[in-house]
Amino acid sequence: MHFVTAAHPDGGGGTFSLSTTSTTGLSDKFKISAASNGSRISNEIQINYIVDPVPTISVPLSLTLFSEDLPDQSALITFADTPNTGLSVAASGTAGEVTVTSEQVSGGQYRLRVQSATNFYGTAHASILVTDAYGPTSFPLTLTIINTNDPPTLALQDRKGLQVDPRAGTPVMLLDGVQVGAGVDPAITSEGTSGLTLNAEVANGTVGDLLTLTGDASYRIDGATIISTATGAAVATWSRPQGASWRLALTLPSLAPALAIERLRQLARLVRYSHLQTHATRLIRRISFTVGEPADNGVSAEQSCDVEVLEVNAVPDVAISTLEIDPDQTAPVPVVISDSEDLKNLSVELLSPFPKGGTVQIPQACNAAQVNADEVTYTHRDGNVTDDAIVLRVSDGVNPAVTVVVPVLIRTTPDRLSIVSDPLLCVRAGVAVEHRIRTIPEGAYLTLADYGPPFPARPSSGISVSRDTLSIDWATLPANTSWIPLRINAQVLSPDGKIWSTSQPMLLRVKRGVAN
Repeated sequence: MHFVTAAHPDGGGGTFSLSTTSTTGLSDKFKISAASNGSRISNEIQINYIVDPVPTISVPLSLTLFSEDLPDQSALITFADTPNTGLSVAASGTAGEVTVTSEQVSGGQYRLRVQSATNFYGTAHASILVTDAYGPTSFPLTLTIINTNDPPTLALQDRKGLQVDPRAGTPVMLLDGVQVGAGVDPAITSEGTSGLTLNAEVANGTVGDLLTLTGDASYRIDGATIISTATGAAVATWSRPQGASWRLALTLPSLAPALAIERLRQLARLVRYSHLQTHATRLIRRISFTVGEPADNGVSAEQSCDVEVLEVNAVPDVAISTLEIDPDQTAPVPVVISDSEDLKNLSVELLSPFPKGGTVQIPQACNAAQVNADEVTYTHRDGNVTDDAIVLRVSDGVNPAVTVVVPVLIRTTPDRLSIVSDPLLCVRAGVAVEHRIRTIPEGAYLTLADYGPPFPARPSSGISVSRDTLSIDWATLPANTSWIPLRINAQVLSPDGKIWSTSQPMLLRVKRGVAN
C-alpha cells in the first residue's frame, strides 16, 4: 500500500513511494522505493513503538471521610504504573478547607494526611499530581469533612478573695454560678447539652481537702440526689470516686438545652470547699471546674476554669499577765503565745520607749517559742519607778502584727499602813457610787466613822464600806444632802505580827441636776 508518491524534485519524471509491509501494533515496517528512467531502487525500515500507560490509583472509601479539627487523619493509596519507571507524588488541598500532604510508604504505596481548616466541615477538594518518566497525571479528589461536636464554652462566676479557716472547718461557697455556651457549631452543641455534667476537683488534692454540696432555698441534698424545694422533684445527682474527697461530679438528666444550661448555672452555687487539716497554714488550693457533654450525643468535650481558695492563716493568740516583781529583781515576762503555725516562725520584738524603770533581756531574732520558754526577762533598776510596762510586737509574717502591753507592778515593802485614795470626792445625786479605797499594803479592814469637829456627824444611813469599796444608797440617804463628811479607819496585820492602824478624813460633795 502506497502512503506517499512523489515526483522527482528535478522534474525529470522519477517517482518516490513509501508503503507499509507489515504492522504488529507495537512496530511498523516501511518500504521506500525510488524509480527514474527505468531504474528502481528500494529499501525497508522498521519503527518500534514504546507505549507508556497512564498511572492508575487505588482509593479506598475511607479516604473521602474525615472529621473536623481532628489531627493526624490519614489513608493509604496505591499507584500502579507499567512499566514502572519511577513516580513522584504531590498532594494539595483547597486553601481554607483542607491541608493535604503525601509521604511514600513503600514502592507505589503512599500515605495521604488530611487536616481540615479550623471549624471547617462539608465538601472539600484536593488534588494528587503523579509524575512518571513520561509526564504528570492529575487525580482530583472530593473529600467529605464530617462536623464534630465542639466543646462548650465555660465561664466561672467565682467569688474573689476566698479564705477558709482550717480551725473552724466551715465550708465556703466557691461560685455564684457558671455560664455555659455553645461551641463554634451551635447546631451540634445544642443537641449535646442534654445530660450536662459539672466536675470539680482540687488540684493536687489530698484527704485534707473536701468538696461538698450545701442546699439553699431552691435545692436540698438528699443522699446522692439533688431535689427542688419548690416541686419536690429530683433535678440532678452527684457522686465522687471512692476515697477522693477532693473530687465532685454533678450530672443532669436529659433536658432541653436552655433548661440544662440554666439548671447547671444554679446548681454550681451549691459547691462548697473546706479544709480538714486544722494546723495547715499558707496554702493555696486551686479548684478546677469542668463542663462536659455526654458521649452519646457526639464527641464528649470539656473545658476547665480555675478558682483560687486561700486558706486563712489565723492571727497569733497572745495571753498576758501582770508582772509583779520585787525591787531590783529579775523575772520572766508573763506572755504565752499560741498559733497553728510553728512558733519558731513567729518573730517577737521589744518596742520603745518602755520599760522605763528596768531593762528587758530578749534573745537576738527572738521567736515565740523562746518567749514561751521564759527566755525573755525583766529586771527592775529604778527605785523611783513602781509602775512600769513592757511592749512587745508579735508577727507571723502574714497577718498584721499583734502588739501587747505587759503591766509591771513593783512590790514595795511598807513600814506602815497608808490610805492612798483621794480625800475629796465629788458624786452626783442618783448616780450609783462604787468608789475603791486603796491601801498600802492591800487587804486592810475598813470601817466608817465621823469626820469630827467642826463637821457634823455623817448620815446614819445611805453610806457604807465593804472590803475596799465605798458605796452610796441614794434611796436611804437623807434628801437634800449636799456634803457628806466622814472618816475611813483602816487596820491590817503587819509582817511582824503587829496591828497597823490609820485613818483618813473624806469629804463627799453631792451635786444635783443634769451634768454639764
